[in-house]
Amino acid sequence: MRRVHYVGRLAAIAFLVGGISCSSDVSAAKSSSVPPPPLTGSGEPVYDPASQSLILTDNFDQYATKTALMNAYPIDRNFLEYGELITGRGGAGHAARLNYGIGAADDILFGPEGRLGSVGSWNGTLPQKAGPYRHIYFSTWFRVTAGSDPTENDYSGIKGFMMWNTAGARYQNAVNKLSQSGGARGPKGANPDNATSGFNLYKTPDGKAPLWSTYSDGNWHRFTIEVYAGGDPSGHFGERYWVDGALIYSDIDLHVGTGTLADHYDYASPVSHWMVFGNFVNASARSNPFSFDVDDWMAWTQ
Repeated sequence: MRRVHYVGRLAAIAFLVGGISCSSDVSAAKSSSVPPPPLTGSGEPVYDPASQSLILTDNFDQYATKTALMNAYPIDRNFLEYGELITGRGGAGHAARLNYGIGAADDILFGPEGRLGSVGSWNGTLPQKAGPYRHIYFSTWFRVTAGSDPTENDYSGIKGFMMWNTAGARYQNAVNKLSQSGGARGPKGANPDNATSGFNLYKTPDGKAPLWSTYSDGNWHRFTIEVYAGGDPSGHFGERYWVDGALIYSDIDLHVGTGTLADHYDYASPVSHWMVFGNFVNASARSNPFSFDVDDWMAWTQ
């Protein structure tokens, strides 16, 4: 089964580096809509240029057209038809949008697939360290249409935030109605709720993944994930992630079940790249139309 590994933290990244330019007024506008900073003791990662390597950082402001955006992310998984370039977070610059509930494709995926395999392969400067990655951080801002529910016609929902690995599979943090009761939940880790697993995986009041309605409010939210996979020299394995500065899930160094438990991952293969958001624009499973927006993303490694 699949699951997502999240890396890193999503700084209020209007000041992003790596050859991506934006004006000072754009930076000010984007930084005006930040959620609360990381909670004390939450452990949300922050990129340290003195000791870590930048993989990719992009605020999407440099792209004047969707064609320009797709030149930077050239492997098209239906983004050409169902994606667009929109006004960015804070009402300035640009963001990428995926439009769901229409069309006939099975997936809309967007990310740097095939662009991180050598130093400088994304833009001549980034990544500073080539993949695949055994310890990776990723952070981004996301926004979905208020009241949207990707599970309304199919409980399997949306693949969500995906860390793809060298085995051609993915560590996926999905939005669905599987395994956990109460409605659409997500982002979800690779394991069931705390009562079923016997571990304190979800750091939520009910020990389950958050209700998706918490985030489908039309506002920007910050998602940050850290993943150990493929035999990191530290000996760690697993993932943990934060939303708006609060730790939501961690299965770091926990063997949950035997590997046959639904959605359980063994984190055996390193991460090659990330993609969002996947699934269900086809007629049989599509929900009412909604959009998923992403802006100001950043990934880095040790």
